[in-house]
Amino acid sequence: MASNRVAIAEDKIDFIKKLTDSSESVFETMADCLSFAAVLGYKHGKHPSLKKKAKDPIQYNIFESRKYDTLFHLIAMNVENDAHILAADQNNKRIEIFEEFANGGLEILKNRILDSDDPLEPLLSIIQNESTLSTEGDQDTISLDLSQLKID
Repeated sequence: MASNRVAIAEDKIDFIKKLTDSSESVFETMADCLSFAAVLGYKHGKHPSLKKKAKDPIQYNIFESRKYDTLFHLIAMNVENDAHILAADQNNKRIEIFEEFANGGLEILKNRILDSDDPLEPLLSIIQNESTLSTEGDQDTISLDLSQLKID
């Protein structure tokens, strides 16, 4: 198996560090931040490819130790609509899908949080807004629907 590392877009690294490594940190780790961003990106169908990757990717086992590997599986299964994506030889593909949705989610977060001195308030507002949209059945978001999953 190749890298088993999760890349971050170079243009998002300073923003992630603001959310994880500063006095106004709202996430404990980069893995926490990327996982939240991937779900947000997935929910909004936003998954731009990473144009340029930051130098230090995060080891996949960090996500596994925090039980976030389930997100990689669920998002990839829904995107690919094929259970074969869960095969061991597809790990890099699952990582790539996750990276793209995390990148999209980071774009959403960056647009809503960037000018804030304290990112906690806008982040809480995003969470509240997203949960309200989910309970109201927002038609512009994507949900995890495994009913069409192909299993060979």
